Amino acid sequence: MSEDCLVLNVWTSGLGDLKPVMFWIHGGGLAGGSSFEEEYNGTVLATHDVVIVSTNYRLGSLGFLYGGREAMYAHNNCSLSIM
Repeated sequence: MSEDCLVLNVWTSGLGDLKPVMFWIHGGGLAGGSSFEEEYNGTVLATHDVVIVSTNYRLGSLGFLYGGREAMYAHNNCSLSIM
């Protein structure tokens, strides 16, 4: 397991004109998955004149470890407690 997982994947049909952006965050129940999975490849969508951006994030104990009730109100990953 590696901590080197915080990346953005960007697909576009070309540079120049401004285009709408679709930002994709993969699911996986906060425990598994990756934006590198083949079904999340943005190549086809990018041909429709839109920029596709997907991201990876830390999962499981590296990203969403539950530390008990005392830790529930602490600043957590992505400040989920205030969302």
